Amino acid sequence: MTGEEMKRLAMELVSNAGQGNIAAVAPLIGDDFVLEQMVRQPDGDYSAEGTRYARASYLGFLGAVKDMTRSGMNLSFDLALADGDDVALFGRSDAVSKGGRIYRNAYCWHLQFSGGKICLMREFYDTALGKWLMEG
Repeated sequence: MTGEEMKRLAMELVSNAGQGNIAAVAPLIGDDFVLEQMVRQPDGDYSAEGTRYARASYLGFLGAVKDMTRSGMNLSFDLALADGDDVALFGRSDAVSKGGRIYRNAYCWHLQFSGGKICLMREFYDTALGKWLMEG
């Protein structure tokens, strides 16, 4: 698989995940897929805190995207880089919560491929804004 193909599939996965489109996401990820949200405790404990999600948990979470937003996360991409089996995407969201709050966040996603499917996704974003969206 070429770097361009991997970048296209990575953007396809992230875009569809942001819209809660489970049917489009499921075929792109491997059975061993893991999402790691790169969240850390604000009090100085920088170990991961409940941020690893296996394939089934991740797909289940995507169903909630439609419950949190009026029309999905509406993700756009500023830059895509490929190196070996890895893709890095930089982008942003433009969403509105069910309660009417505007949610615009910045992201970096690191996706790793194995056997033509995505096996790992690390997501970096402003977690305070993410919590704010889920509250409103």
